[in-house]
Amino acid sequence: GLADAFPPASSAPAQASAAPPPRAAAAPAPVVVREDGSKPPSEIVAWLKSLPASHVPDKAKEDLVAIVEERSLNGTAFGQYVQTVPPEVCAPKNAIKLKAAWKNVLAEVEAAKICKENLDYNERGPKRGGVKVDV
Repeated sequence: GLADAFPPASSAPAQASAAPPPRAAAAPAPVVVREDGSKPPSEIVAWLKSLPASHVPDKAKEDLVAIVEERSLNGTAFGQYVQTVPPEVCAPKNAIKLKAAWKNVLAEVEAAKICKENLDYNERGPKRGGVKVDV
């Protein structure tokens, strides 16, 4: 029967003590966002360099990084630049992917801002009845 397919519990080797201790996961790099919600040029440069070549070829990435650094483009200014990036800097099909990727960055910043507002409101807002559960 089914019981024959599994060895008795007492014959199982004890390997739990031989397992290596779990490694702590590396913390993601903190995202720096200014009070106006924009990213500083250094964050934009790091983000550009992290894009896959299928989105933006290396040559275009280098050109975009140089433009961000030379002009000290913050998130707001870079967002405006991305909308009109010249084809000699980034080919149209790659520019579309760049715009979509930047739109995701902006959505993440907005979501983080909303989360912070909610946390701040809950900290200072009216206290409601209920039970606090410590986990």
